[in-house]
Amino acid sequence: MISGISSLAAAAYVPLASSRSPAAQPTGDQVAMSLSPDTFTSLVRTASAMPEVRGELVDTYKAQIQSGSYPSSDTLDGLVDLMGATWAQSARSQG
Repeated sequence: MISGISSLAAAAYVPLASSRSPAAQPTGDQVAMSLSPDTFTSLVRTASAMPEVRGELVDTYKAQIQSGSYPSSDTLDGLVDLMGATWAQSARSQG
């Protein structure tokens, strides 16, 4: 996910299966995207503005995961709350 992008309306889902014969089908799902030059430029700018990988944080979380102390119950509770709110908002907008 790239944060800061408000809309990707210019991106279009194009199933690759429609352009190939059944014998030439790859085994996995694939998506092709067609982006306008302005949208592509915006995505590149946004990605370029993102911070570099912070190795110290990666090492900290890696150690926590390996020790079994991550994710904590607080982290899981927060994730459940966030997912619930997202699903509730999605249900309201569909319905």
